[in-house]
Formats: sequence, structure tokens, C-alpha cells
Amino acid sequence: ASKGEPLWDRVAEAGRAFGIGPGAPNDIERIESGLVSYGSDMRLQVTPADPFEMGLGGLVDLTGGHDFVGRAALLAKAETPPARRRVGLWVEGRPEAAGHPVALVWQGKEVGVMSDCAYSPRLGRTIGMALLASDIPLGAEGLTAALPGGAIAVTPTALPFLA
Repeated sequence: ASKGEPLWDRVAEAGRAFGIGPGAPNDIERIESGLVSYGSDMRLQVTPADPFEMGLGGLVDLTGGHDFVGRAALLAKAETPPARRRVGLWVEGRPEAAGHPVALVWQGKEVGVMSDCAYSPRLGRTIGMALLASDIPLGAEGLTAALPGGAIAVTPTALPFLA
């Protein structure tokens, strides 16, 4: 028999005494803190990325001697710098999010995808998250996101966002 429900009840009861309950970050907090969302920031069908591009390479142990599906591919990827990297974006204005990844264009060439954007009341401006070609420097000017309402200026920045 499953012990999941009694375990959940026990954990929930213990947390109540401290005002702790179940929760998750909303999209604004997720983007501000640079948390990866598989459905939003990467997925096999739209923007396949490896752990190194997503900034998670430090969590991959390729020295443990364990064999697993994809190990050879990850070993090869670990030998070369990633072609893309996950960055934050300062987004001009208060555009409506597209609800799907949109192209990032720099000097007439597609150089990445913005996966999500939202207005951050804490930062007082719109922010986004993207997979961007590694050779585009943080702070680069002239980068645009192809949103449904038209191209809008974005500036790559480090994650997490700092006030």
C-alpha cells in the first residue's frame, strides 16, 4: 500500500506550526532567480539544450565510472565550450509575453531564443530568460526579440537578476 498520503499529511502538519506550506515560485520569481523550467526554458521539441548550455554542467559527474544513456554524448560536449548559454534579458517596455520561445536576432542573424519574459515589480522593469549564442557578450546592444507585436530591444545580462 502507498504511504505517500500519510507521509504528505505528516510533513504538512509539521510545517503548519512554522507557517510553512506547499508552494512554488511564480514565473516572475523563477525568471528573477534564474530557475530552469523544462517546459518553458528548454524542451526536446523546441530548444533542445544540454546541461552545459543550461549552466548545469557542474551537476554532471562524468568521472564516477557509471555508464548511462547519453554518457558518451555528454563526454564529447564536456570537451568543447558550449555553443549557447543561458542568460537573463533586460527587455524594453512592457510587452506581452509570447507564450512560446521567440527568436533573438543580432546583426541580422538569429542568435538564440527568448523562452519567457515578465514584468518584475521588484526590479521595476521587464525581464526575460534566453538561450543565446555564447559569442554574444553580456550587455550587447542591438539584440532584438521577435515578439508577436513586433521586434523589441533586449540586452543580455547575467543570472540571477540583481536589483
